[in-house]
Amino acid sequence: MKSIFSLKGALSILFLLASSFATHFYFLQSDSYFTVNADALHQMAVFQKFLAENFRNGNFMWSWNYGIGGDLFGEFGYYYSTSLFFWISVLFNFDTIFDTVQLKLGFSILKSFCSMFIMFILLKYLKRSYVASVVGALMYGGSIFFLKHSLLWDFMVDSMVWLPLMILGFERWLKEKKWGLFIAGLFFMLSTNFYFAFKSSVFLMIYAIFAFLGTKQDFTVKSILRFFIGWGKFYLLAFGLAAAAFIPSIYALFHTDRGGKVNDIPLTFAPEYYAGILEKTFNLDGTYSILGLPVALLFLYIAGYTFLNRREKSFLYMSLFMYFLYFVPFAHSFFNGLSEMQIRWVYLLVFSVSITSAFLIDRVAENKEKIMTSKAVIPFLVLIFGLFAPIYKDGAAFTAYEWLAFCLTVLCFIVLLLAGKLGKKAFYLLITAILAVNTFGTQAYFSKKSLGSFYGQDRIDSSVLSRPGLENKAELDMIRSIQTSDSGFYRIINDGNNYHNAPMYQDYHGAGTYSSLLNGKLQYFLKQHHNVLFDRDSINKFNHFNNRFYLESYMGIKYHIVPRNADAPIAGAKMINQNETLKVYENLYALPIAFMQTEYASKEDVEDLSFIDRDELLLQAVYTDKPVKVLDWEKYNVSDLNSERIDRPEQLIAENVEQNGDVWKVHENGTVTIPIEKRQDGQVLIEADLKSAQGNRFDMEVEGIRTQKVPVKDKYAYPAKGFVFNLSPSFNKDSVTIKLSPGEYQVSSIKIYHQKMDTERVKQLQKQSLTNIQYDKNKVSGEIKVTEDGMLTASIPYSRGWKTFVNGEEAETYTVNQVFAGTPLKKGTYKIEFVYTTPLLKESLMVSITALFITIFALFRSKRRKD
Repeated sequence: MKSIFSLKGALSILFLLASSFATHFYFLQSDSYFTVNADALHQMAVFQKFLAENFRNGNFMWSWNYGIGGDLFGEFGYYYSTSLFFWISVLFNFDTIFDTVQLKLGFSILKSFCSMFIMFILLKYLKRSYVASVVGALMYGGSIFFLKHSLLWDFMVDSMVWLPLMILGFERWLKEKKWGLFIAGLFFMLSTNFYFAFKSSVFLMIYAIFAFLGTKQDFTVKSILRFFIGWGKFYLLAFGLAAAAFIPSIYALFHTDRGGKVNDIPLTFAPEYYAGILEKTFNLDGTYSILGLPVALLFLYIAGYTFLNRREKSFLYMSLFMYFLYFVPFAHSFFNGLSEMQIRWVYLLVFSVSITSAFLIDRVAENKEKIMTSKAVIPFLVLIFGLFAPIYKDGAAFTAYEWLAFCLTVLCFIVLLLAGKLGKKAFYLLITAILAVNTFGTQAYFSKKSLGSFYGQDRIDSSVLSRPGLENKAELDMIRSIQTSDSGFYRIINDGNNYHNAPMYQDYHGAGTYSSLLNGKLQYFLKQHHNVLFDRDSINKFNHFNNRFYLESYMGIKYHIVPRNADAPIAGAKMINQNETLKVYENLYALPIAFMQTEYASKEDVEDLSFIDRDELLLQAVYTDKPVKVLDWEKYNVSDLNSERIDRPEQLIAENVEQNGDVWKVHENGTVTIPIEKRQDGQVLIEADLKSAQGNRFDMEVEGIRTQKVPVKDKYAYPAKGFVFNLSPSFNKDSVTIKLSPGEYQVSSIKIYHQKMDTERVKQLQKQSLTNIQYDKNKVSGEIKVTEDGMLTASIPYSRGWKTFVNGEEAETYTVNQVFAGTPLKKGTYKIEFVYTTPLLKESLMVSITALFITIFALFRSKRRKD
C-alpha cells in the first residue's frame, strides 16, 4: 500500500479530488441551492439543523418539537443521529435553512471523494494499476446513484463510503489474516444506519461466497465452516461494538406502525420492462434512471472475460449476479427488508461493476494483441441495434447524452479493433478517456435534466426557502410573540403551511411531523382509533387534529396560527394577535400536559363507540392497557356521551351519482347532499365509511374540506377505515354536500353528528391538573393536589423509556387512552416528575463497552503472538 504515497498515487488522489468537485459542477455553478422541494427540504434539511442544535446543547434523548414529543437518538437513527458525517457537521454552525443546504453540498463533495478514495485504496490493494483503480473509483463515487441520493436523501450515501472500507478489511483478513480494519469497516457500516447495514450485510455474505468460490480451497464442509466462521466472529464482534447505535434504532423501527400491508410482489416484471434492458443499463431512461453505466463496459466484459483468472472471474460473476437481481422484483423487496420494492440497494450493483471493471481494464490492456475482432463487433452490434436503433426507429431525436453514448460506442469499437497496434499506454489512455468522459457526461446530463429540471433543484431560490414553515419572517415573529407572552407548556398548530416538520425548524411545540419512524401507537391512535383527517393519507405524516374540540383540548393545543382571511379554527377560540398576513387564536379550553381523571372505561366499551364519541371520552374517563388494581374507582357510563345524529338519509339528493344499494357510481361533478337538523353551538362532524371499489386513488370534499385517498397498493398508503370531517365552526347550513371524484365506491355508511362542547368539564380538569410545570430536554415536572383517587393522565406519547417519579420515588407508568403515559394517584399532594431515556440505550451501551474490551484484549493478544 506504500504505492499510494508515490507520485502516481498522489496524482491519482488529486484527480479523484478534482473529480468529486467535477461531479458536482452543475450544482456548484447553479444559482440555486443544493436541495429540492420534496423530502430533501421537508425532511433532511430540517432534521439536520434540528438534531445538530439539540446535540450541541447536550439534548440527545427527547424533543417536544418533534411531533407531540418524540425520541431523538433512536427514531432518528434511520437518518442522522448515528452517522459519523452528521457528527462532523455538528462542529459547523448552520443557523438557517440557507446555511444547512449549502453545508449539504460541501458534505456531498466530501462523501463523493471519500467513497472514491477508499475504493481506490481497495483496488490498489487488489493489485490493480493506477489507471484501473482511478477509473473504478470514479465509476463508483461518481455514479448517478450517488448524485441522485445525495441530493434527495443525503443520508443514504453514507453507506457508499463504508462499503469499500468493509470490503477492504475483508480482503485484508482474507490475504493476511489481519482483522483490525475489517472490524472498523463493519463498525461504521453497522452503526451508521441500520437500514443500509442490512443491505451491506447481505452483500458481504454474497461477496464472501464468491470470494470463497474464487480461492483455491477444498470444497469440504470443514473448509466452508472454517471460512465463514472465521470472518463471522468478527462480524459479531463489530455488531457488539455498534450495538449502542444499532439497537435503539431497531427498537424504534419495531415500534412503528406501517399499516400492516401485505405487499404483492410479482415473480417477474412485465415483458416490456425486459425489452428495455439495454436502455435501463446504459442509457438514461427517463427521470427515474438509476444506473446509466458507461457503454464501454459491455466491450470490456465481452473482450476481457477470457483473460481473467479464477479469483478475478469471481468478481465478474458476482457483478453479473447482482445485475441479474436488478431485474428480479423479489430482490428489490428483499433488500428493502421484505417490504415494498425499492431500488436503494443498487449501490451494491454499482460497487460490483466498478470493482470488476478495474480487473477488466488491466487484463484487456495486458492482452490487447489477443483481442479477436468478434469481441469488438459483438458488443458494437448489440449496442447499435439494441440500444440506438430503437430510438431512431421511434422517430425520436437523440438527446445530447445519447449522441455522446453513440460516439463513445463507435470510438470504443475502433479502439478494440486497433488494440493490437496501439501501445499499452495509448490503449490505457483511450479506454480511460472513454470511461471518464462517459461518466462525467452521464453526471452532467442527469444533473441538468433529471435532478435540476424534473426534481426541481434549479427552481430552489431564497423565496422557496422563505416559505411558510421555514425561514418565514411573519410566522417566526408571530411564534416568538406567543412564546414571549406565554412561558408555559403548550402546543401550537400553524395552519398556514404544509411543512409537517415546521415545529422542528421554527422551534415551537407543535402537533405534527413527517418521519419514517413515527411512534406506532400514536399513529394508530390518530389515524385508526380517532380517524383524524389529513390532506392525504400517509404512513409517515400527521400535522394537526382536525380542529376537533376534545382532541385539541386533550393535547393541549393552546394556540392556532392561521392566515389573516381565515375564520376561527375551533369553536370558542379567541383572536389575540394579528399582523399583515396572519392571525393568532387562543384556545381557552386547552388542558395542561397532565391532569387527573377519576373514572375509567373498558376497552370493550371504547371499541363500540363512534370516532366522535371516542373524542369526548378522552376528557370524561380513562382506559388503560391493564387493570389498575391500586385504585378503587368508578366506571364511566358511555351512554352519557353527548353526540347525536342529525342527518336525514331518507332525503338524500344525488346528482351525477348512480346508486345501487351500497355501490355508488360517481360521474363527473358527482355530488351527494344530505339534509340535517340544525343545532346551535357545538361541532358538526361527518363519519363516512366508504372506499374505492377497485382500491384506486380518489378525492373527497365535504363543504370545502378536501382529502385524497391514495391507492390501496401505494407503498405509502395507510389503511385507515373511512373518514371523519369536522366542519368549520361557522358552518350554518341545513344540509351537507359531499363531492367525490369519478369512480365506483363501496359505501357502508355516512353519518352526520352534532357534538356539544362540554366546556364545564374542561374547566374541571384544568383545576385538577399539574401546576408549576417545569420542562427541559427529556423531563417534565410539576405539582398537583389530588382531591379524589384517579389516574394522572399526560399527553406524553408512552414509551418504555419514560419513568414516572412521585415525591422522588419511581411509580408504575401505565399506557392510557391507547398511547399516552399515566400513573395512578390517591388523594394527597405530590411532586411529579416524568423522565425519559432512549429505550435500550443503556443496555446496548453496556454491550458496546463489553465488545470494546474484548476487541482490545484480542488485539493485544494478537500482537503478543506476533511478537
